[in-house]
Amino acid sequence: LHNLSPGALGLLIFLLGFSAVIAFSVFGRAADRYGASTVTKRTTCIFIPLTLIFIALANSIWALAAAIIFFGVIHGGDDVAMNAWAAEVERKDERPLMSSFHAMWSLGAGIGAGTGVITSFYKVAMRPGKPLMAGKIGKIPIFGLPGNPVSALVCGMVFLKPAINVMLGKGKAPLDTQNAILENNLPQNGPREHYMRAKMRFVNGTQTVEPFGQQDSSLLTILSKANALLVRPANDKAKQKGSSVKVIPLK
Repeated sequence: LHNLSPGALGLLIFLLGFSAVIAFSVFGRAADRYGASTVTKRTTCIFIPLTLIFIALANSIWALAAAIIFFGVIHGGDDVAMNAWAAEVERKDERPLMSSFHAMWSLGAGIGAGTGVITSFYKVAMRPGKPLMAGKIGKIPIFGLPGNPVSALVCGMVFLKPAINVMLGKGKAPLDTQNAILENNLPQNGPREHYMRAKMRFVNGTQTVEPFGQQDSSLLTILSKANALLVRPANDKAKQKGSSVKVIPLK
């Protein structure tokens, strides 16, 4: 409809993700003030339908960009409010429920994304971010990010950012990884590649990295403190303090 070039499409996808990240803290404060259930219900019932209407009615590239930004803000904020509501339910019930909530969300997202889309793949062997989907509608590439904000950011760094660079004509390039010295011991990794939120710093001129002890994908506070992702291959053997590891800076 708008004859979008690969670069323009890449920019719109970037605006979608960027606006969602900006909305995280705003909706988090709103959930604290008005209640997570109230914010979730009103956002889902009132604003989510409007995001689709505005995109459908966009009659210029600028209107489409504004609609995409609104879409990102509302959907990103709704994710935060839903996670906060789920955390409240989990605390009240006094048993772990968050992973079940995320599984149901991912299942619904996968079913919805698969409708009308030629799916290239669904689910990847990584943590966080397993329920990632990619495909096409006609010649338009489609990415289905996980509903969890932390998983969405990691998938954005690993998959979406390189894809946008290709659309912008920058060509294919490997992830920007660096070497760092591990500050603490790590147990053997599981069967999925793990992108651990971590704190990277320079100690006596040497770049070191310390992964956070809590790595649950629902913990946004850990993400806000991290400045790097420590990359652990699937089934990686236990690492000792002082080992050299790969990290991705969070810029």
